[in-house]
Amino acid sequence: MTQPVLLLFRLLPVLLLLISAPGMAQVEVTQVRVRQVNSQRIEIIYNIRGNLPGDSVYVRAQNRQGRVLLPGKAYITGDLGLNVIPGPNRRVYWNLLGNGYEVEGDIRATVLVKRTGATSPPPAAVTQSPRPVPVRPEPATTEPARPQATPTTPDTTFQPRQRRAGPGWALLSVVAPGIGNIFVQTPRPVIGFRPMVTVGCYGLMAYGLIQRQQSREQYRLYEQQRNVTEAEPYYDQANQLHQRYYIATRAAAVVWATDVVLTFLRGVRNNRRPAPGVSWHPGWQAGQPTVVLHYSF
Repeated sequence: MTQPVLLLFRLLPVLLLLISAPGMAQVEVTQVRVRQVNSQRIEIIYNIRGNLPGDSVYVRAQNRQGRVLLPGKAYITGDLGLNVIPGPNRRVYWNLLGNGYEVEGDIRATVLVKRTGATSPPPAAVTQSPRPVPVRPEPATTEPARPQATPTTPDTTFQPRQRRAGPGWALLSVVAPGIGNIFVQTPRPVIGFRPMVTVGCYGLMAYGLIQRQQSREQYRLYEQQRNVTEAEPYYDQANQLHQRYYIATRAAAVVWATDVVLTFLRGVRNNRRPAPGVSWHPGWQAGQPTVVLHYSF
């Protein structure tokens, strides 16, 4: 065996050790600190070294009572997930109040790292079809023959058509608030300003949905910011737009429900037959005091 080949075989273990050294490097996370930014968010600061771009960094936390706090993806942002750059003072911002947790007391945070290829994907779920239920056949029955009815002659006398102003018009108010209330007015339908109720309800609903869409866009811009100072205006704007959406849609719902209820009650009252009334008042007849009764039906 020649001398260069022999030298290559001697250096082979050293080369393998150098190649595998980065994969065996340990990830070290130190100096994890938690700071409260405001009444809704906290900031988690930590130092990390030895991690690779494919390693996943995630956060867990506990409150003073020992309750585990799990962050939702929509409420946490910053240096976490994949491609976290090693170094000091990595920052994570967590909206605890939006995530359903209260920002009170001491919160202990833990920064964990999942190495590349550490776990295998979970098994897929298996669904089963429901067992068929047997159906028992029922004996066939025959209906007895009914006697042939005698033909009736239609009444050709003119009868005035009675207008229906019952509670069924409340169903129309469910679709178009204010319109159903027109047809329960007596003795004839009254339009008035009731179509404005329809326009107002649908206008408030459309305005609220537009504000909600804009609020989501502002919150998406807020999540993309890395600096707290630059992210704060987006968060405040998203809150204002969401509050407008909440007020507009709730106001439309209150007006809508009120119109449906009033239309239903007016229709029920229209279907009731007036009860006979009795009234009395004192009178004087032939020099004697009397009581006069009035009976209406």
